[in-house]
Amino acid sequence: MSILEARQERVRSALRRRLSSVVPVLEAVYRRHNASAILRSAECFGCHEVHMVTGPFRPSKGAARGAERWLELHRHTDLEPCVRDLKARGFRLFVADLDARAVSPAEVPIDRPVAVLFGSELEGVSEEARSLAD
Repeated sequence: MSILEARQERVRSALRRRLSSVVPVLEAVYRRHNASAILRSAECFGCHEVHMVTGPFRPSKGAARGAERWLELHRHTDLEPCVRDLKARGFRLFVADLDARAVSPAEVPIDRPVAVLFGSELEGVSEEARSLAD
């Protein structure tokens, strides 16, 4: 096997191990640098796709480090259609929130695909996100 073939097989192997059962959803993340860091983390953990409910977005090169090239980015202008589409695909929606009903990540059921919604740095998750969450 040549070096080129070996490298191609390494890439194919990594792609086969991508995590499709966990999807981050970013809702109105205010700072481009923070959204880019989330993209880098998602790519690092092997997530295949990220949903962004926001206006126009350009990754921050320093924070994303090119991770956006390896992710399937879905941009949405409204939260409800994003959540509806994920739920139609069998995902449960959980929000990252400091709430009286909050559970630790270890308690999140993973018997079905999971979408984890992160709110803005300024206001956290919206009331709409809370109402749509499982």
